[in-house]
Amino acid sequence: MKTGKFEQLVFKVPLGLVVVLLLVGIATAGGLASWKRRPMADDQVVAAVRDLPAYTRISESDVIVLTTDDADGAAVEVDDVVGKTTVIPVSEMSALTSSPLLEIPEEWFIMAVPAAPILGLTIGQQVTLVGARNDEDDPGPFPVSDRAIVLSQQEDQIVVALPLDEASEAASFLVEYSELVVLMPLSE
Repeated sequence: MKTGKFEQLVFKVPLGLVVVLLLVGIATAGGLASWKRRPMADDQVVAAVRDLPAYTRISESDVIVLTTDDADGAAVEVDDVVGKTTVIPVSEMSALTSSPLLEIPEEWFIMAVPAAPILGLTIGQQVTLVGARNDEDDPGPFPVSDRAIVLSQQEDQIVVALPLDEASEAASFLVEYSELVVLMPLSE
């Protein structure tokens, strides 16, 4: 049909077909909306199979790979966590992230050093331990370790990991009623 300069196209569509297409569209939109709300469990993460206390060296028997909908920051390969040490407790079935894990050599020893909190000390930071003796003739200071790694800091102690031979020397300072001091490296 012509009306002036424009042509009008008229299609005759059965009303039943319009109703069916409208219902299919509504059902599809509703299905998509509910599908989008459901979490998709397609990410894999490495999780603890048991409660892991702080300072536990993780072995393959301590972990399992789980499927989850939230792998944000979690380890995805077992090799990423095996051999590392927890610095905080990890609950059973919790995904393991790199933040509470440190790589500490197997032959190293973990010990607590009595100390007041040190501002700016961070987990994983390398520090120096220096000993002093209750000896008027030779009070020190005596270098004990320049490779100690901070694992945690509490009100009255700093937990460090250090080579076994240096840990033995550090312990001797504490046993002899001497003093062991944690020193932070100077900022560059």
